[in-house]
Amino acid sequence: VEQYVRDCGLVWIDDPTNRSRVFFRNRLRLDLLPAIRRVQPNLENELIALSAGAARIREALDEVARGLIRTGAPPPGRAPAVDAATLEALDDASLRVLWPAIAARMGVVLDRRGTERLARFTPRARIGARMQLSGGFEVLRERSVFTLRPCEIPAPAVGDVPLRDALRFGRFRFEVVRGASTDPGPADPAARPADPWVASFPDSHEFKVTVRAWRPGDRIDAPGSRLAGAAQDRRRVKRLFADARIAGPLREGWPVVLLNERIVWVPGVRRAPDATVRAGGASIVYRCHAD
Repeated sequence: VEQYVRDCGLVWIDDPTNRSRVFFRNRLRLDLLPAIRRVQPNLENELIALSAGAARIREALDEVARGLIRTGAPPPGRAPAVDAATLEALDDASLRVLWPAIAARMGVVLDRRGTERLARFTPRARIGARMQLSGGFEVLRERSVFTLRPCEIPAPAVGDVPLRDALRFGRFRFEVVRGASTDPGPADPAARPADPWVASFPDSHEFKVTVRAWRPGDRIDAPGSRLAGAAQDRRRVKRLFADARIAGPLREGWPVVLLNERIVWVPGVRRAPDATVRAGGASIVYRCHAD
């Protein structure tokens, strides 16, 4: 440091406390390090090599963590997830090293206690199990992934809520998409699958569009239904969640949209024919986002 400031032509002041053995940092610098150097003259180079090796290990861990995180796991809008089978195949020591790297890439810092608990939780967790971490986060075990997400999820409104323009419903947001359409066009519809996060409704006072949280026993018309409301053409919402691999805890407060008191849209999961206005008449297109 002294040589650097000389080269820069700077003026400096020596802090007299830097020579006082009252402070531990000075006893370390003036007594302990010289004693170690007498036994191990190459100490500085060995410490630099050790730090360089640690940096290479950290880079390798970051690369592994990057490969394990599924940013595109369904449903869209959910927290990044990590492949469960890969983590469950690791031993305790590997998990204690890898989990902090995974969490760091998601913006979460794990303390020692949280890391050890998470390493024990990983191979034993059943589907739907969750573990809280410090800092307001939790890890959720789903069918094929572990999801790291904030613990606090806004509570949805109670009862039916009219869907008008922008609407906040728990951790879900509805917004009107101007100039959009849910019609895939004249081409083969199978070649352009419908986006389950978008739905369209008639823009008329004759139609009542409302949102509420899903309930056990809820059903929705299946695509291609011949007769609206027929039992054989309706699917349980609970079964649709399972097919979409949405674990139980993630279903809490999930909205369903009703048209004249019949479920026609489960955002991100299924859209009934009545939630698609294809031609003729005014319509409103809504898009739903999950935080």
